[in-house]
Amino acid sequence: MTEAQLKVLLAVADTGGFSLASQRLAMSQPSVSRAVASLEEELGVKLLTRRRGAVSLTNVGVQIAMHARGVLAHSEAIRQEAGQVTGSYGGHLRIGSLPSLSAELVSPILARFHERHPGTEVELFEAPDEDVLYWVRSRSVDVGLVARTPADLDVTHLRDTALVAVLPVTHSAANLTAVRLAALENAPFVVPRNGFERVVAELFAAEGLAPRVEFEVSETSSAVAIVAAGLGVTVVPDLLPDEVPPSVVLRPLDPPVVLPLGLAVRADDDTPPAAMAFVEAAA
Repeated sequence: MTEAQLKVLLAVADTGGFSLASQRLAMSQPSVSRAVASLEEELGVKLLTRRRGAVSLTNVGVQIAMHARGVLAHSEAIRQEAGQVTGSYGGHLRIGSLPSLSAELVSPILARFHERHPGTEVELFEAPDEDVLYWVRSRSVDVGLVARTPADLDVTHLRDTALVAVLPVTHSAANLTAVRLAALENAPFVVPRNGFERVVAELFAAEGLAPRVEFEVSETSSAVAIVAAGLGVTVVPDLLPDEVPPSVVLRPLDPPVVLPLGLAVRADDDTPPAAMAFVEAAA
């Protein structure tokens, strides 16, 4: 078996399909299918199963994928350790990030890292916080920008972000200094897919509340625009542009919700040198 075959298997498993895997790997879909089929033939086991159009790992595939991540991580670590002799890591650095944080926090760090280590190819994957944590633990990425500090990972704190309610000026809670979630429950709610949507949903659920979701958008800016039009309310991190529409007000939550943002790596000796160099570039 080859590293290329293992990378294809993991891409199919992580994306849930051959088409998305082919896009991630910049390969044709038939080539992706052939790579998986060749690996299955060599190992003598079925690694993937198709159900209702989705592709997932079989039981043995789950175990083999876990070992594959380890093999690829060790191979990359070997290349990067050798690269330290010349000060150029080369190889790849895989970063996971919440979508709303890539521009604000990842890009400046990436610029400093690239200046110090220009030979490193970087891949950036975006997903909600829980997914990024899973990617770090499963070695799908080398370092992840997350909004919590789990005990099983090494997390370097970057800054805190507070969640704020975004309200039209006409909302009954717009004149308050802080807003309870209960004041938002009955208004049309806008959900931005910015990586914090699960956190917000958990906050509502913890208080026994259920927001009246009427809009789902991909960008925080789109959610703010919908609020500005008087069509609903939302809750987002305070990483917003300095200027917001005059028809919108931002209010902290009551009680306040502050999330720690940091770079997470695995708490073991297998973390690639390039990942540690990226963390150092954040200092």
